[in-house]
Amino acid sequence: MADVVAIAGRVAADRAEHSRIRQQVRLVAEDYSYETAGRRLWHALRMPVARPAPARRPKILIASHDLKFLSLALEWLRDEDRYDFLIDKWAASLKHDEATSEALLSEADVIFAEWCGGQAVWYSQRKRPGQKMFIRLHRFEAFTPAPHQVQINNVDGVIVVSSFFRDYCHRTFGWPLEKIVVIPQYCVAAQFRRPKYDGAAHTLGLVGINDSRKRPHLALDVLRHVRRAEPRFRLRIRSVMPWDIAWVWNKPQQKSYYRDLFEMVRTDPLLADAVLFDRPGPNMAEWFRNIGYLLSTSESEGCHTSVSEALCSGSRAAVIDWDGAADLYPEYVGASASELAESILSMDRAGLSCAEAKEIMDRAAGSFDITRLLNQLRTWFG
Repeated sequence: MADVVAIAGRVAADRAEHSRIRQQVRLVAEDYSYETAGRRLWHALRMPVARPAPARRPKILIASHDLKFLSLALEWLRDEDRYDFLIDKWAASLKHDEATSEALLSEADVIFAEWCGGQAVWYSQRKRPGQKMFIRLHRFEAFTPAPHQVQINNVDGVIVVSSFFRDYCHRTFGWPLEKIVVIPQYCVAAQFRRPKYDGAAHTLGLVGINDSRKRPHLALDVLRHVRRAEPRFRLRIRSVMPWDIAWVWNKPQQKSYYRDLFEMVRTDPLLADAVLFDRPGPNMAEWFRNIGYLLSTSESEGCHTSVSEALCSGSRAAVIDWDGAADLYPEYVGASASELAESILSMDRAGLSCAEAKEIMDRAAGSFDITRLLNQLRTWFG
């Protein structure tokens, strides 16, 4: 036992050693996570579907610098064995191997640009007769030069994450409305349909606090307000800490903001015993079992997937009125922290029946489940 204590003490005192061991443990445990086990079980249980073999499977070229928001949908489509996928992995939004892209372009039947960045511009300017092309725009790209440079006449369809961005793209870039489809970033709704833990009804949740544009101080304002009326309320924050992100912590203004934020949590009697910090991780569905209300206090978002995941879990939400929020989550939007707090207290007084929770989950699944995107891609890919 003394050896264990000595080793633990050494690791705690040496930050580099602590990071190394944490990474080693993460790698060892990765194959045993809920998500990995769930994928194994899903593949094992999925029954093969008899389909007539196509004369030739369409070749779908996916061009992207970052597939993190599309990878699961691609995995599901690959399992259907209907398409041959070609991947053009760009080094960055504006950086790629042009010879590789040219070679892939010559093979493709359909081009799909994930993000409306340089890849969308490059392929829209080179699409060949007989090919189809589609783009998915998330948020940040809308405020860059890239969408202005897209040859929209060569594009057959565009996915945006909210009606705000549909209207923005039509107004700003002149894209025809009939080419734009609104599909928010997906989740697997069924994964989130789990019973809540005791105490969830009075637990607020916040996912991600980096950088200060996420405005976690407003979440603390909401918590203060609701605790004055109902002291049982707590706030759980699931996030990487700002000092673990170099580009955040190395900015003096950001560092000052977070120091003030944590000092506020430490010294304010309404906050000191009511804020819990949870480590980030992939198993969001389990975490949402603790949450009754999910807060969204950012300056701006595309569609803020954490909110849709929360609704799919049967939680309710309190969303500051960032551009597009009212289109996605109309019943949960407020203009200020005090409005959000009053909305939460009103919902708390009204309670939530099992039937009402089911209705929240059912409506959210209809809007945000992965099947919406899959059905659209199948229609486009053929």
